[in-house]
Amino acid sequence: MFWYQHKMNAAKWIKFFKVSPGGNITILLDQTQVEAADRAPLAARLMDKMSLGAEQVGFIDWPGKKRKSNADALPSIKMMGGEFCANAVRAYAGVLASQMGDSLPWRGKIESSGLSAPVNAYVMGSERLDASIEIPLGNDFRISPLRSSEGDQLSLDKGALVSLPGISHILLPGIPDSEGAGLELDNDLMLSAANRRRELGLEDQPAVGCIWFDLKKDMVSMLPLVWVRDTNTCCLETSCGSGALALALFLGRMGGKPGTGMPRDARPSGVFSPPFASYTNFYWIMQPSGEALWVSYTLQKNGSETEGANLFQPSNIWLGGAFNIIARGEALI
Repeated sequence: MFWYQHKMNAAKWIKFFKVSPGGNITILLDQTQVEAADRAPLAARLMDKMSLGAEQVGFIDWPGKKRKSNADALPSIKMMGGEFCANAVRAYAGVLASQMGDSLPWRGKIESSGLSAPVNAYVMGSERLDASIEIPLGNDFRISPLRSSEGDQLSLDKGALVSLPGISHILLPGIPDSEGAGLELDNDLMLSAANRRRELGLEDQPAVGCIWFDLKKDMVSMLPLVWVRDTNTCCLETSCGSGALALALFLGRMGGKPGTGMPRDARPSGVFSPPFASYTNFYWIMQPSGEALWVSYTLQKNGSETEGANLFQPSNIWLGGAFNIIARGEALI
């Protein structure tokens, strides 16, 4: 009994939120309680189903905490591998909106690992909240064919490699049939993703996703698998924000084939777009969780398509979807 009490007294507790941005279960931890070098191993441990259980971990400024060193500092989130995670940033926006006590809609700015500029965040809704972020990509992304042979061109049938700040995504047409496959399929997908990363020379990237996608008459669906280098974790995610962004950019680059973009008056109930931002392209992308993420952006039409990919310059890029808080409290570490 004395030994047990001593161990409990010596234990360290850390504040956490467990949140679901579109089904992508995320743990948000107080970054002031964990040294930078300890974040990746701690994240890997807490993600385990025998612990808090999640698909990813982000380290945040605790909501409402006064910053004595810099009162003007923006809220920030640092992911477990230093990557950019759109869903985690959305999750933090939702947490901030819920903790600040302000009435909705809530607006703010958030700094994120993997990005050089802060994102604009917007939380709206009543019974069903939608947390969205404007992603400052500029020209800091690249869409490339999966094969580097001379003369190979982008094609919806062949997929693409989309390189974003802090994460790259390998887009692959066709979602594998998972009915009755279980663990065997999961292992096959992880092996396939590992082979793709190696073939494309992406193993030095902070994070790499494999996104299998299907195009249907009235929507797009995707299956995301994300590998994070520093934690050496590979997870079949129930939702992936940056993967949805990569897919929406690729579809727009290919001309927004019929059925991949939804008109403004055809959005499903509960799916929003920011009313203060105009857009030319809107994509509703179904996630494995059964929730939808939406991506909207404005595409400038300059010159002709034959002049190359540099003419694809999206701006006002927004990504959003449902958000809810599952739990909050303290975890033993």
